Amino acid sequence: MIRRQAYEWRNVVPANETSNYVLGHPIINPSVGSRCPAIPARVPIDIFTGGYGNNLDKTADLRATQFIIIDSIAGWDGTKQGIPGGGNGKQSAFVAIRVETTRYFVNPDGTFQPGLPTSAVPFPDTLGTASGIQSVFTFGDFKDGLPTPIYILPGQTWGIEFYLPDGSPAYTAENDYEIHRAFVKYLLLEDVDMVIAMQLLKDGIPVTVENINQYRRSLIRQQLYLDSITPISKGTRRLS
Repeated sequence: MIRRQAYEWRNVVPANETSNYVLGHPIINPSVGSRCPAIPARVPIDIFTGGYGNNLDKTADLRATQFIIIDSIAGWDGTKQGIPGGGNGKQSAFVAIRVETTRYFVNPDGTFQPGLPTSAVPFPDTLGTASGIQSVFTFGDFKDGLPTPIYILPGQTWGIEFYLPDGSPAYTAENDYEIHRAFVKYLLLEDVDMVIAMQLLKDGIPVTVENINQYRRSLIRQQLYLDSITPISKGTRRLS
């Protein structure tokens, strides 16, 4: 089975949790606003289980029958303007991918690098501010997602991290563009498709939906050919 999955993180604690949650996601209630918790400076936050905004109950770990292809990540530094230490309306946050203990987008010598700037991969890239789009440019290499998708193998634990170098104080947001946000989109392969993906990976072939379907068709053609050349049993002869 091949399924397209997506997850959005929003650093919001609604003033009224009963009325300000839609399908598990916190939303803005303009009449009362929504509180955005303070984010510490220079501390990567896991958007799944980091304790800020909407979170999952457990870490993102794969079963032995699952395979994931991360092909798009994005973020938005929505720090409210005009708050001391709360940002200057520029995109200064970063998003990164972590697999087990390995962080992607690190420096060549392996030292820490915050990730992809949200100005390069904004989510969504049409999100505006009170004075219009500021410091946002979707780089051509990222317009259709990550140039090189990242594979998460069966049994591995992974996460998406949001990093704000200068941190952010707690404040009340009245508009969507004032919220810290992050987004990840991926393909989830299960059961037989996971087995095919592992075989493609072993053969050095990129794991894509097209290659998986082509591999499946080749298996069917091979089985049909074998069936066509296999002698048909005529059963036991009866002697009268």
